[in-house]
Amino acid sequence: LTPGASYELKTKRSGYAFSVQSNLVVSPEKTSGQLTIILQPSVTMKGRVLDEENHPVAGAMVIALEDAGMAGFGRGGAGFGTMKKDFTRSSAEGTYVLDTLNRNQQYRFGVSALGRAPIFDSQPMMMDSDQTRDFTLSKGGTLTGKVTDSQTGARIEGARVVAIVGNMGMMGPRMPGRGGGAGGGG
Repeated sequence: LTPGASYELKTKRSGYAFSVQSNLVVSPEKTSGQLTIILQPSVTMKGRVLDEENHPVAGAMVIALEDAGMAGFGRGGAGFGTMKKDFTRSSAEGTYVLDTLNRNQQYRFGVSALGRAPIFDSQPMMMDSDQTRDFTLSKGGTLTGKVTDSQTGARIEGARVVAIVGNMGMMGPRMPGRGGGAGGGG
């Protein structure tokens, strides 16, 4: 570790709540020391990821984002502070287990898989006990097009385009004909 640098420690163990300690600084005068991290028992979200015909979806990413609500704004100097997130992938049978969630915290869950339309909770869910929840993913659509230079109109090869469902209330409404939001042209 570099003396004087700031670190974030993330601790994760099955059956215990995921822990994040932020803004830990190594003292230039004392470059080693003993650290004790105390983990709390976790709650579990488990279930299946299925397609619209009730077949398992293998390899789907299931993500849990701890929802800080408005308390998350303004912390850490960057506007959002530290966001705790955990994820797993569904098995060949479509089953998943997230067993490192913090008790009595709100989470938003999302699921995505190749060739499927992703889903993401619009409202947080309180995790005060173990829960079972199945997700159904619909067949996804395809987006085709090109990215061009605004000055020359020349095609830009290798540009990365990211499609995001909605704007999560962070950027206000989109204006027709104003581009933006998706990371590239169509």
